[in-house]
Amino acid sequence: MSHRAYIYNISTPSAMQHTDVMVMEWGYEVPLLLQPLLIDSGFVAGNIYNTHTDPENFGLYYNAENGIKNIKRFYNFIESHQSELIDDAAQFNIAKEKLFQYLDKLSQPYFHVDAWDVFNMSDESHQNQASELLAVIAHNNTVINRAIAADDISLLATSAFAGEVLSGLPDFRTLLNYPGFDYGLEHIYDQEITEEADIFEENGLWGLKDKKGAILVEPFYDEFYGFNEDEDIAVVLKDGRYGYIHKSGKIIVQPVYTDAYDFTGGYAVVNVDGKYGLIQPNGNVKLPPHYDDLSSLMPLGSYWTAKLNGKYGVINASGEVVLPFDYKDEIKDSEDETFYVTAEEGEDSHLIFSDQFVLLGRFDPAFVKRRSIYHCGNFSEEVFIFEILKHQHQSHNILLSSTGEVLLAGYTAIIESWGYAFLVSKNDKQGLYKYPQGLVLDFNFDLIEDLRPITDEPITSIIKELPKRLEHVSFNFCKVTANKQTGLFFTTGDFSKWILLPEYSEMKYLKSQYIALRKDSGWAVFCIDGNQHTDFEFEELINLISYTGIAYGIKGDDVFAIMEEEILPADKMHLLDYVEANGEYGYYYFSKEVQKKLQAYIDKE
Repeated sequence: MSHRAYIYNISTPSAMQHTDVMVMEWGYEVPLLLQPLLIDSGFVAGNIYNTHTDPENFGLYYNAENGIKNIKRFYNFIESHQSELIDDAAQFNIAKEKLFQYLDKLSQPYFHVDAWDVFNMSDESHQNQASELLAVIAHNNTVINRAIAADDISLLATSAFAGEVLSGLPDFRTLLNYPGFDYGLEHIYDQEITEEADIFEENGLWGLKDKKGAILVEPFYDEFYGFNEDEDIAVVLKDGRYGYIHKSGKIIVQPVYTDAYDFTGGYAVVNVDGKYGLIQPNGNVKLPPHYDDLSSLMPLGSYWTAKLNGKYGVINASGEVVLPFDYKDEIKDSEDETFYVTAEEGEDSHLIFSDQFVLLGRFDPAFVKRRSIYHCGNFSEEVFIFEILKHQHQSHNILLSSTGEVLLAGYTAIIESWGYAFLVSKNDKQGLYKYPQGLVLDFNFDLIEDLRPITDEPITSIIKELPKRLEHVSFNFCKVTANKQTGLFFTTGDFSKWILLPEYSEMKYLKSQYIALRKDSGWAVFCIDGNQHTDFEFEELINLISYTGIAYGIKGDDVFAIMEEEILPADKMHLLDYVEANGEYGYYYFSKEVQKKLQAYIDKE
């Protein structure tokens, strides 16, 4: 887990209160989009929650009211430049309104920044780091407020901000529109803020008090059950009948039901004289009590298994029949809640239904596994695929879509998932499956490996023909081996390309965007775009410990440092450090034979 930073809305600096609200939990930083909250009267004092290493427990505090006003000013400024800054104006407005509504619910006078976990990454004192963070946030707010005052978005230039607040993204506009941040709304820990209330008993009857002890509901009920997390509504019992009360004390439904259940997914199941229906959190009836039985299915609030005239089916919240009332046994969630099952009358097997309630087959649920894959690499478009493992009635594995379409059959196993692709095997061969394209690499290969290159270059600058719409989509450079020959295959989204056909005897990743390839008896350096950087002139290539270098190349009695722009004789002092480290770590970096050649070069006059 990454080191986390937190923002709380609190009443008293350095003192824990039950009214404290966690506003944000985020990895490594205070996100730039929330820094305008931290604008007024900032000071350093002791943390409230992370006090494990006293005295190293310093955090920041700010005036909350002025911070909320300031961030609203900032978002209104962004909106006024939506044509220049915002990719999806409709989604921005939704996120902005939700953020404003959330902030308006915060009632405590201070914001508290707790970066104890992040500060632990440094040997510097927490007090000094807190003071430095205070200065960084103040600087960034100065940049933002100058841009607002001048009505000039060019003042939000990357170089203007202090700290690593752009999360590795190239500019403010990219940060603002990054899908995982939802225009800042995703930084909020929990958008729901609820007031605390206490259920109490007096003379055998139950009522409700607020956090200050004021009575919200007089002691009246025979039972007062706990509040559910979804709607802050509790079931109450009076004289054998059930009703509902909100945490605010508002009566949602008077005790009129024969039985009543907690709200889940926005609805509650109620019973009237043996018949079941649904109600909404405002007390309105969604489905009149009509069914002989009613139980929720996953995802909550979407489907229910219902019983009519001795048979089970599935309905949605509008009462529309999703599965007809044809089944003797109840339709249930699978154990992992990813598909639906019911026992088949007179048979030992079960009927298996997909998430779209399409019949996938008749077999033991233990042979079904739902897998996720992303359509064309689009991580906002998750697709469910069902793997049916071979069993006594099926001789091979099958991948089925939610609609029952056969996507892939006859494979041995799914070796690895890459999010948008499956690395699959068939007997002793491997292939690569993508949805919806199918097999982009057929079962002709002995081994497919993800090289996982690390490069600062945009992928569109390496793969020139890659469509711009795929520049931020996950990708893979695959080392593909067949018949002892290896090549390089690139794939992402709905795009795939052979960069280097399998005609090399060996391949290994060096660093950045460079690989080493062997042909006949010589090694050469290539870029992962397929361009050749050196001739096949080296007996061995190994990683070079240098920010700018690519590799060390051994040629005869000499060792060369291969750089991006030139090839130079290797520096013996640098090389000696590498050799000594390799020996200490049990020849981790390169073999003993290579070590001998490097040492001979170092010792050579």
